[in-house]
Amino acid sequence: MSLIANSSCQFGNQVNTWYNGNNILGTWWDSSRNRYQLKDYCRTSYILTKYSDGNGSSDWDNQNSYYIEASGSEGSPQNTNWNWDFKARSAASAHFGMQTAHYYFKTTFNRNGAYGDGRELRVLVNNYRNNAFYDMYNGNDYITVGRNYDFGPADERSFAELDVMAHEFTHGVVRGSANLQLSGESFALNESFADIFGEMTERLHTGQHNWTVLQGIGVPRVMAEEEGPSFAGLNQPAQIYQGRGWDFVRAEPHQNGGVQNRWFYFLSVGTGPRDFNVTVNGIGEEKAQRIAYRSLTRYLNSTSDYNHARVSAIQAATDIYGACSAEVTATTNAWAAVGLGAAAPEFCAAEITGQRRFCTEDGTSVYNEYRVQASPGATKTWSNSNGLFDFSPLGQTDYTVLSQVPDYDEETTLSVYIEFPANPSANVWRNLTINTEQCRVQCRICPEEAQRALSVDESTKQGMTLYPNPADRSITVDFTSASVSARTLNVSDMLGRVLYTQQVPIGQKSVLLDVFQLPAGSFILSVSTPKGTLTKRFLISR
Repeated sequence: MSLIANSSCQFGNQVNTWYNGNNILGTWWDSSRNRYQLKDYCRTSYILTKYSDGNGSSDWDNQNSYYIEASGSEGSPQNTNWNWDFKARSAASAHFGMQTAHYYFKTTFNRNGAYGDGRELRVLVNNYRNNAFYDMYNGNDYITVGRNYDFGPADERSFAELDVMAHEFTHGVVRGSANLQLSGESFALNESFADIFGEMTERLHTGQHNWTVLQGIGVPRVMAEEEGPSFAGLNQPAQIYQGRGWDFVRAEPHQNGGVQNRWFYFLSVGTGPRDFNVTVNGIGEEKAQRIAYRSLTRYLNSTSDYNHARVSAIQAATDIYGACSAEVTATTNAWAAVGLGAAAPEFCAAEITGQRRFCTEDGTSVYNEYRVQASPGATKTWSNSNGLFDFSPLGQTDYTVLSQVPDYDEETTLSVYIEFPANPSANVWRNLTINTEQCRVQCRICPEEAQRALSVDESTKQGMTLYPNPADRSITVDFTSASVSARTLNVSDMLGRVLYTQQVPIGQKSVLLDVFQLPAGSFILSVSTPKGTLTKRFLISR
């Protein structure tokens, strides 16, 4: 692997890292001192590595912290090796690990640094005992790398292992996206994502990996399969959600995070029937990591738990690969295999996607495709209830196109009958109502009449309006009247899975809903009130 570089960078310094063999470092030549330092200015977010004789991340700016320097000549760094003592080798190993983690996220997800905004990453290698950790303050990311004292002074081990460094880097990714809190199941998910992307960084660098974190340090945490009958320790993570290995007492996050680790393992490589008699057809690490990253960065929030993680991962797989794809089936079944949710249905049929509303002012000529996703092998037969809407082709076809609409208010029902030859009992209809209407009428009903026409009873659908609909980036939700109690707003997909929840404070009559993170398609907005639930369908069109 070659790290990202430009002409001003010095790639050629080498280090025999503690756990990952000989590798090239990105360093900087300090011409004022005629020395190389562990400073990487070769990418949009800088990586700076110091050593400290102190014991904490706050040592970065005090006299305990310093750059380890190497001699050489400018432009000829290949003569310099960072292996002369424990401090130099540990700092250089950590520096390399951060560069590799940055490279992984940049090349795989186009993410600029841990937090995602190109901020400086400061790595402090020191005497901190038995830990490595991420922190963020003063507008920069900090990663502190300690050493393992458990083996005694004769066998001190630096925590600067590649997957550990990428693990800590990922904590910055989590902080800059979902910001999963450090308690309960959110904390377990936080640690799990760090394990997952630590392993994926190692895989990118070496071409292979062993599904084990912390192995070189001597306290391996296995992500994949059971390691014996006991699951009570830190390095024997949970295998089943609130089941085998689950820590109910301390909710230890590294241990409980094992459930999502195992989900990712099953999603990647597959498994036969196991605890819940679910078979998972693995989709490979490339696809699995993209599903995990989209779930983390698009759908999870600070208080997300395992149930949210399941729904978010399925939605992420749907976004990327389609609602009835093999990838969605595998994602769903992998969660079922670790005790979360039911297995995916053998036969799947999603809702029809396509624009539902057309403005008469825009003319009668249109072009809009209508599709429905179904399990492989299904046949689709399309029909239309109103000939004023010109769809072609109809009948047995994969999709249909609307090319002409009436120039006055009208409505049609587009239908598709989905048949599964292998199981006729699973055959199903899907229907979509499409209409034309005048969209830019100044005032159909005077404000006074409109106020009387709209019911203030929040148990009716007339108590809420959405615009624009279809939408692209945001939707304004207007209520007929300010509520005397808080409202809970939920956005669900057409399969009923809740994707987003937002609270509307007491007394507020309007709220701006950010829908930019949602894919194109149809969704349901529901608002719970003490008097009932309001529901409206809306469309994302891009």
